[in-house]
Amino acid sequence: MKKTKNIPTQSENAFTLIEVVLVLLILGLIVGAAIPVWQGFISSKNLDTAVRQVASDIREAQARAMAEEKYYGIDFDVTGNQYFVHHDTITATLFDETNRIPWGKHGEVTITLPNEIIFNSLVEPDPITFNNSYGEDKLVIESNGYTGTPGSVYLQNEKGKERSLSVVTTGKVNIKE
Repeated sequence: MKKTKNIPTQSENAFTLIEVVLVLLILGLIVGAAIPVWQGFISSKNLDTAVRQVASDIREAQARAMAEEKYYGIDFDVTGNQYFVHHDTITATLFDETNRIPWGKHGEVTITLPNEIIFNSLVEPDPITFNNSYGEDKLVIESNGYTGTPGSVYLQNEKGKERSLSVVTTGKVNIKE
């Protein structure tokens, strides 16, 4: 006797086109809802990184000031969203452009904030508040590591979230949430 093959009319293990479309639609909605949350998370982390980098540069300038027995200064350019590090043996010429030094991991004279981060404050009239004879946007670090005048640096991301750091007279750097 010859065997005949039975051709199934419908597989019980397969998905219908409607089921596949519904699953894809639900996945699309979930991904669509997650993208803004992810972008906010990344923006917040970029802001945290920028604040920690500025604090690290201030601390490194303090360490170098004490090791080399020189004055160090950080000149914040609020409109350009960048800053410069200077050093000199006397404070009179500290912020002269010829005293700018290469800084950071790339050894650049100009340290620029990431594109989405700016010097800005929602609570203070000025984003840089060092009140010394050189100006509010300049931090002077003496050869003993002290700053002479306290102040703060405020950074903001494109979402409007703000972080700040403060430097006290003794040179301690505090990052504020």
